[in-house]
Amino acid sequence: WQTIDARVAPPGAQAVSGTLTIAGPLRPGYLRAWGCGPEPSTSNVNAPAGEAFANLVTTGIDANGSLCVMARSLTTTIFDTTGWWTQP
Repeated sequence: WQTIDARVAPPGAQAVSGTLTIAGPLRPGYLRAWGCGPEPSTSNVNAPAGEAFANLVTTGIDANGSLCVMARSLTTTIFDTTGWWTQP
């Protein structure tokens, strides 16, 4: 898995929304994104070998402003932050 810096979100943000893309996996695979705590058991985006697929994801971030992503196949991973969530 890898850690993605989502510090584009302001201090105090608890979650981010964005487009998670899996691009050109060597085998059919998927990406799983979460706030770097216990790993969830579901995927966020799936793709056949060699293809690119994307999905809108909202996930928690850790205290450092990071999210974790696990890839089921060797692939390029892209996360484009489109917004964040804070307490009122």
